[in-house]
Amino acid sequence: MLQATDLPNDSVIPSVGRVYVEAGARKYPDTSRILEKLGDIPVQEIGHYKDVFNRPGQHFQVQKHSPALILAVERETLLYDGKFRVASWGSQLPLYYNAPVRNCVYNCDYCFLQGMHTSGHLVVFVNIQDFFDAARDRAEHGPIFLSISYLTDLLAMEPLIPICERWIRFAEEQPNLTIEIRTKSDLFRVLRHMEAPENTVLSFSLSPDRIARRYERGCAPLHGRVLAAREALRAGWRVRLCIDPMVRTEGWKILYSRFIADVFSRLPVDAIEEISFGVVRLAPDFLKRIHNMRHDSDMLHYPFVTETGSNYGTVATYPEAARNEMKAALEQELLRFVPPEKIHFVHG
Repeated sequence: MLQATDLPNDSVIPSVGRVYVEAGARKYPDTSRILEKLGDIPVQEIGHYKDVFNRPGQHFQVQKHSPALILAVERETLLYDGKFRVASWGSQLPLYYNAPVRNCVYNCDYCFLQGMHTSGHLVVFVNIQDFFDAARDRAEHGPIFLSISYLTDLLAMEPLIPICERWIRFAEEQPNLTIEIRTKSDLFRVLRHMEAPENTVLSFSLSPDRIARRYERGCAPLHGRVLAAREALRAGWRVRLCIDPMVRTEGWKILYSRFIADVFSRLPVDAIEEISFGVVRLAPDFLKRIHNMRHDSDMLHYPFVTETGSNYGTVATYPEAARNEMKAALEQELLRFVPPEKIHFVHG
């Protein structure tokens, strides 16, 4: 079984007790590499990953305590239109995302994945070349911005399978492709051997320490993420910050004010490309499923409202007055350090 000593502290797949392998995934080199890294662990062959991942009667949160790892081949969608799902940082580039991994080693209370998926197991698609081909084919028609970690935290998985490094090297050869790697890990050290790439953006998701410790289960602590961001900036990497989602908790205004002052006292502000922020928001059907499944997190049972916008569809979120108050408060703090053109509020 994978042990805590085998991987950095914030990237351990917790208590993996079983691996499922699609019959069609056996021939891929990454399948052999991953199984070798995991060592003596039960492996069961299956016909299709959905036979396990989509079977009825599962409980996402129960499985998160000891998730299985599923090695599979993605035969369906390799590239998704992301204009209504992923923050575009004010960019005019067409926005896409993909899913080389489904589900996450972390377990944030506000994560939409627990409402999207009925299973807490991790799925790793081992046919990475097919994902490359899909991105290349689209980029041949013009520049695009591609989020490769929308449905997971890829950097946290890097010690097990170096998907991020492969995407970075691939993107270097595609002048029309810019990729984003968003993370709550502190694992820049696994990439520090690489030259700073021009068309890869590292986006570090940051929250006040109290929020991170309470609601971002398993993630690297705030100070570790800030140190990783600082190291990346000093090495010449493109770095953006995501303060998303803001959580309306007791004393939130003072909490976020101190958080902003602390973060920007430790980072070279001028080198940061952009900062995005937003409040808690979930698809209403996802939130309903989460409510039916868990009652252990106070932030999930705030009296959210459902609203529909022309740019972002229907979301369950804080009431408009509360949301506007939070937006104004954080903007005010950010403007003490960052010019307004680098700040983007996201609500989608």
